[in-house]
Amino acid sequence: MTAEPRQVIKQNLEIARRILFIFEIKRRLDELPPIFGGILSEIRRTLSSRVDDIKVASLPLVLVFVASCLENYLKEITPAKKRIVI
Repeated sequence: MTAEPRQVIKQNLEIARRILFIFEIKRRLDELPPIFGGILSEIRRTLSSRVDDIKVASLPLVLVFVASCLENYLKEITPAKKRIVI
């Protein structure tokens, strides 16, 4: 495997990992009891809602993206004559 495709795959998986990390932070914030009321509570609800919207839109894309990265990696490490045709 050349260095270039491996580096691209590594960078792509890092992007996916960061997106999933944001979703995990949001989940943990939602589990915390509200400490401050008023405007901070409203900001928290708005932020939570926006991240939920982003998650609904992007999570399927992230999963497809990771599967695509895995597929490309397997193509690189598998010799052409041993590839399985589906």
